[in-house]
Amino acid sequence: MPVVVSQIELLGFKSFALPTRLVFPEGLTAIVGPNGCGKSNIVDAIRWVLGEQRPSVLRCETMEQLIFNGSRALKPLGMAEVSLRLENVGGLFPIDLPQVVLTRRLYRNGESEYLLNGVPCRLRDFQELLLDSGLAPHSYSVIELKMVEELLSGRVEERRRLLEEAAGVSKYKLRQREAQRRLSEVRLELQRLEDLLAELRQRVHQLEQQAEQARQYRRWESELHRLQQQYLALLWHTAQKQLDSLAASAEQLRSERTALEQQLERLREGIPQQQVQYAQLRQQVDTLHQRAEEHKQRIQELRERLVALEERIQLARQSHERLDQERGQIQREREELEQQHALLLRRLQEHEAALQQLQERSADVQRRAESLRQERQRWQQQHEPLRQELRRWQQRHDELRIQCERLQAQLEQLHNRRAQLDEELATLEQHLHQQRELLAAAEGDVHTAAQALEQLQQRLQQQNAHSMAIAEELAEQHHRLAQCQQELLAVQTQREGLEALEQQHELVQYLRQHHPELGAQTVAELVRLPEELRNAFAAAAAPLLEAVLIAHLPSQEFPAHVRTAIRAGELLLPRGEESALEPIRAEGVRGWLVELVHMPPAVASALTALLGRVLVVDNLAVGRALLEQCRADAVVTLAGEFLHRCGLFRWRDGANPWVGRLQRLQELQAREAELQALQQQLDARIRQLQQEHHHATTVLEQLQRERHQAEQHQQQAHARVEALRLQLQMLETTLQQRQLQREALQKEHSTLEERLHHLRAEYHRCGETLEQLRRQRAELEQQLEQLQPAFEAALEQSRQHELEQTRAQYELENLRAQLQQLRNRLQQLAQRWEALERDSLQAEELLERQRQQQQELQQQLQQREHEYAELYQQYSQSLAELEQCAAELQRSQRQHEALLEQLHTLSQRLHQVELEQQHARLQADHAAGQLSEQFGLLPEQVELPAPPPSAEQLQQRIRTYSRRLASLGTVNFRALEEFEEHSQRLQFLESQWRDLREAERALLQAIEQAQQAAVERFRQTFGQVRRNFQRLFRLLFEDGDEADIRLTSEQVLEADIEIIAKPRGKRPQSIEQLSGGEKTLVAIAFLFALYLVKPSPFCILDEIDAPLDDANIERFMRMLRSFEESTQFVLITHNRRTMEAVDALYGVTTQPEGVSKVVAVRLRAPASV
Repeated sequence: MPVVVSQIELLGFKSFALPTRLVFPEGLTAIVGPNGCGKSNIVDAIRWVLGEQRPSVLRCETMEQLIFNGSRALKPLGMAEVSLRLENVGGLFPIDLPQVVLTRRLYRNGESEYLLNGVPCRLRDFQELLLDSGLAPHSYSVIELKMVEELLSGRVEERRRLLEEAAGVSKYKLRQREAQRRLSEVRLELQRLEDLLAELRQRVHQLEQQAEQARQYRRWESELHRLQQQYLALLWHTAQKQLDSLAASAEQLRSERTALEQQLERLREGIPQQQVQYAQLRQQVDTLHQRAEEHKQRIQELRERLVALEERIQLARQSHERLDQERGQIQREREELEQQHALLLRRLQEHEAALQQLQERSADVQRRAESLRQERQRWQQQHEPLRQELRRWQQRHDELRIQCERLQAQLEQLHNRRAQLDEELATLEQHLHQQRELLAAAEGDVHTAAQALEQLQQRLQQQNAHSMAIAEELAEQHHRLAQCQQELLAVQTQREGLEALEQQHELVQYLRQHHPELGAQTVAELVRLPEELRNAFAAAAAPLLEAVLIAHLPSQEFPAHVRTAIRAGELLLPRGEESALEPIRAEGVRGWLVELVHMPPAVASALTALLGRVLVVDNLAVGRALLEQCRADAVVTLAGEFLHRCGLFRWRDGANPWVGRLQRLQELQAREAELQALQQQLDARIRQLQQEHHHATTVLEQLQRERHQAEQHQQQAHARVEALRLQLQMLETTLQQRQLQREALQKEHSTLEERLHHLRAEYHRCGETLEQLRRQRAELEQQLEQLQPAFEAALEQSRQHELEQTRAQYELENLRAQLQQLRNRLQQLAQRWEALERDSLQAEELLERQRQQQQELQQQLQQREHEYAELYQQYSQSLAELEQCAAELQRSQRQHEALLEQLHTLSQRLHQVELEQQHARLQADHAAGQLSEQFGLLPEQVELPAPPPSAEQLQQRIRTYSRRLASLGTVNFRALEEFEEHSQRLQFLESQWRDLREAERALLQAIEQAQQAAVERFRQTFGQVRRNFQRLFRLLFEDGDEADIRLTSEQVLEADIEIIAKPRGKRPQSIEQLSGGEKTLVAIAFLFALYLVKPSPFCILDEIDAPLDDANIERFMRMLRSFEESTQFVLITHNRRTMEAVDALYGVTTQPEGVSKVVAVRLRAPASV
């Protein structure tokens, strides 16, 4: 077959740092070289450029390791590039070009480039170009030795991959995986929707319950606030009473503490004199004690020095005696060593003479053996060329015989194949015409479906915009309704609070019940005033705020009856109007209070009578100036600060709810009516919008269903068009291939007939030459057998002499080493004797010096002991005086400490009382602050029921209502609005769920169709591979050998593939029991069985001949030659027989070190095996 892969160029790929080009000629090509030189890197480069993406297959951990990483001579490169030139023989690739150049680049930053004839493209373009060509990365275009072992091992994945590649089921599996991926996405989306639907349904149910919780929450919260006000007021009153009692206790304790402090001061004046006397005596005692201790320490040091000196003297005596003993031992050892030295010298001379004789005899024997070796080598050199020539002619003779038989069989197959091709061409042309007509009709359906889908999309967008507008308006109306409801609830709460105030005023209730004719009303509720004057009026008119205004006094007994029924109260009777007040024009003055506030004349008269003329000012500074000028009787600020000219000052923080109650009540009632009317309007509008939204949603769902149906129809039409185009392309490609195959068969038939004639003539000439070479080889072998006995005897004698000479040399070296050791030891002993003499003299001098030092130290010790006795007597006298002074000082200090303890006890009691006062004051302030912060009230304004409840009772009721509120949890006041929104979303998600269910059904149907097609193709291919394997197995082994391929189950796409091989004379239980060469031949038979089903135009065999012996190599090479017409083979090998049989031979070296280089060893030589 013509060359498919004609050339490869490498730059920066692994060890090929320099630009390298390999040209693959016709025939078998082998690449050889030592281990580690880079042969397999060429295989990796071909795999990589064909699209391999797995780093493990390329023998690296990351793709970056494919780039040359530098050596001693060259720096690392930043890019790896491989270009592969493919010849488009017979339309092998679906492209109208005679040559295809695939280029792949990789940069260190991870970027990759793919070039097709120099034009940038994608990896997918490479894969589509090589699909079904037998050159894909997962095909059997590259076979390694480890792949052969994996093929026959327990791993069935490798066998299945090769069978699937031959059957062409990869595209069906690719479609099935794509459909499975889309099905997984659809099911994930379904699962997500189902989770959302479950959560949404639960949320809608919860919202219905939260509305009722909100109403209950407001009722309990109001009651809780009332109880909290009463509890805080009760705490404030209790704290005030406690403060009064604690103040009296604190005053009594302070007087007692003053008396104790005076007594303590008198005692403190005498203690310092006693302390000074004690300090002087203590200093004298310490001085004497220190001197005595110093003498005692010196005495101890002298005694220790004497002991140490005596020990050194004893050690010096022992050292002198040890030196004398060691000198005697050295003298005796020197005498023994000198005797051994003389004996060794005599033995050394005897061994040197014996060694000289052995060397002379050994030289004679070696000269004789060398002459016999040269003569034997001369005969072998004549025999080796003859043996090689005979083997070469024998191989050529066998090859010619096999080629003749194979060519005859191929001629018969070509004739049958040409007839089949003629029938297939006629059938393909008919199918091609039918597919073109179907494609035209399907393209018309696609155009019609696209127009219908575009119209539905426009209608859907319009309806969706209309539905969104309604939804937005509905949400806005819901928001307005919620605001209206909240405001209405606030207004009603305020109105109910103002109405409840009336029930709390006992005097007003009594008068209205027993004397309705009086028209009793409180002064504060009759007032009408602006909001900014509420604090000012409440501070100024505080005495009259809760007074009751009546029309007249009915009788003289009336007040007495009222006092009997009501314990406290104020009545205000009408009187004449006061004269008008003169206006005051000044900065910071707002005006007279009675003129700024609209109030009944009786109230204005009473206010003027009680307080005088009251001015409203901006601040107290302006008011003080006016009071000093006597232009007003009192002033009040807008903040509620009231100042009377008599000095009365009061303030109000927070407005009184009675002030303007009637006015506020009328305003709240009017606002409540307006809000109720607005709520009715909003409810009506919301119901109308909900109906419109429901109708719009129904129309939108109908349009979505129609669009979904149109999209499905369009997808089906597109799928039909794509399927028809694919079928049409496949038919055109198949037709073109069949035509090219018919032409190629015709040419091949003529070529084979001519080659058969030449081979038969050459076969007869080769047989004659072979017989002559066999006779010459027999004569040479006879002469070699005559020389062999004499040569072996000479070699044996030479070995014996060498052994004796080695043993004598070893003994001689041992004697010399022993002699040198004795000399070294004698020298060491002499040096040690001199050192011992010096040490002995030094030891005697040291002993004499130490005896003199011992006498001096004994004299010093006696003198120090006498001085120490005198100092100790003085120390004892001073110590007695110190103890007497310390006793007197201790008595004074105990008395002082007792007074301090009493004073401390009183201070603690006083501090405890002050803490209790502070605690009570903080409790009162805290209660007042809580009332003001939380409710805007003063403790005096909170009315407690009669009799007032205890704090424990109020706390119990507060806890009860707090637990009730807590039991409600978080209350959602927007529950109704959220319920409507979630209901709409629930309907939309349910429609999406139905669409996804339909898509899931369609994908399952597509997966089933792809599965059936893949199973059918696999069954057909498996049957062909099985028959081919049985035939090739018998060709590689013997005719009677057994072999078979079986599937382990009926599920063909998942079943394991079992290979059975039983050579003649063996019955192995499994393939693992075969030898390495037999397993390799079985793998080769399996691969070539695949080849017969789907030929691979190019194949690399990486060292798969390593387990084969010479006989199996000849069978293997004959098989390769038989497939040479249809497949281009490249072999990576170390076998010399394989190197001799190939047509082209490349060598790979590593010069310079770490960089691979290719050398053309032979580009054309043997033409036969």
